[in-house]
Amino acid sequence: IDGKNFGPAWQPGKVFVDDFEFQVKEWGEEKIIVIQPHPPRFFNGSLYVQKYDGRESNRLPFTIRNPGELQ
Repeated sequence: IDGKNFGPAWQPGKVFVDDFEFQVKEWGEEKIIVIQPHPPRFFNGSLYVQKYDGRESNRLPFTIRNPGELQ
């Protein structure tokens, strides 16, 4: 995820699609790299970043799709 003002690496936050949390691999002021664990279901939701202090970014539409559909 590229952007600005995510916060320093020593104060990582979290990344969600609705209530589904991704695993943060790298956190930086302008770039976040996450790993998407296998979801319990595939769905359309809203992606957002939550800073270490609980503040949330704007939400953007995001689809978690079945990899079998990506052919």
